[in-house]
Amino acid sequence: MLASISMIVTCLLSWLFLKRKYYRHHLTGLLIILIGLTLVALVSVVYSKGDETPTSVIGLILYLLGMTFQSCQCVLEEYVFNKYQSVHPIKLVGFEGLAGVCYYLLVLPML
Repeated sequence: MLASISMIVTCLLSWLFLKRKYYRHHLTGLLIILIGLTLVALVSVVYSKGDETPTSVIGLILYLLGMTFQSCQCVLEEYVFNKYQSVHPIKLVGFEGLAGVCYYLLVLPML
């Protein structure tokens, strides 16, 4: 259920950096998603057992942070597509995969 936070963050980042315009029906949809996400997160924290509350809050924060990074990646890909229209989409996805492999080759041994 919390995966829809990426829609909200992607819209916010594309509005800030790509100067995308959103209309009233877009904002209404985002508000409904935000209300649903808030309810799901509150239920997860309020109705968890007493011993697990700090763990569930930390888990929610880490999950939301991960979804934020995913949203940043989506906005960056859209920026690259718009700026460099000569780049083929398959080539861009290949570079993305190569960057991910290099990143995890560096980070995974540390973890």
